[in-house]
Amino acid sequence: MALQLTWTGRATHQLSFPCDYVLSDQFPGLVPYQGVSGVWRPKQAVDFDLNYSSTCGGNPADCLAAYGNPLNPFGLAGMWIQSLISGYLQDSLEQDCTNSLPGMFYPGESPEEHALVSAPQSQMDPETMWMCNAVIDPVGKGCTQLFNPQAACASVDDDTCRDLAIRNPKIHPEDPMSQQAQVTQAILNIPSFTEDMLYDACASEVALLGIDAGSINGGSPGGRCDHEVALVACDHDADNYTIWTWGMRKYLTRADIFEPRYSLQDAAQKLGLSEEGLANYTSNASVFGGMFCTAILSDDITFATL
Repeated sequence: MALQLTWTGRATHQLSFPCDYVLSDQFPGLVPYQGVSGVWRPKQAVDFDLNYSSTCGGNPADCLAAYGNPLNPFGLAGMWIQSLISGYLQDSLEQDCTNSLPGMFYPGESPEEHALVSAPQSQMDPETMWMCNAVIDPVGKGCTQLFNPQAACASVDDDTCRDLAIRNPKIHPEDPMSQQAQVTQAILNIPSFTEDMLYDACASEVALLGIDAGSINGGSPGGRCDHEVALVACDHDADNYTIWTWGMRKYLTRADIFEPRYSLQDAAQKLGLSEEGLANYTSNASVFGGMFCTAILSDDITFATL
């Protein structure tokens, strides 16, 4: 996949080619950055007439993990990210290549430019589902979503709930279903993973988890899922669960995954809803809490058969 991406601009044949500007105008290795020692790379950058107070594009845990590194991943990681963002914007949001997205973070970027570049780089379940079907199982497109229906599906039937949970609210945002999907997904973005869901994720060939990243790097739980990780190993007997994120393994226990618990009031406050408003969607007020929200699963890895 890396070889194909490097030479053709896409990791699988079913992806759209990246927009031309991604290949011609974006050179992440040439963007100046400040290392952990405070020295700018290249050193000549200290003489540039720019405001270097650049802003990280991710959540606080992302920013901490990336501290001292370039603002944009370069090499294979950079190509992978920009190719998938470009393909996603074309395939799912039906955007053409005449706009300026996706873009690069750079020192001195205006708040407006930074917001424009940040917008397509967020990744939650709709984006992860597309990515899974595009590069993990592009032949069968059999990726599925795992979520806790008790958290957000009290007011709709199961089929409708599954549609809302994965519908991209950015597509036709004026559609009432898209608006309801936005609320449903916001509720599912409060951790509500169960033991049964953990066992299902562990049994899957591929499991990509929506996670509250606040406590991974020694911080405090934020109560919202703002990061995607890969679940790579489960040892139920030893109470050890391995995730892959930021280029390294992290090890979790059940206590990490399922604590602390959140009350209906806590969850409503995080969503900006009243308890009564949240209760319209929630069939069990005790479901909220922990670190994981949802998962995208695949039992088939078919990219190599294309």
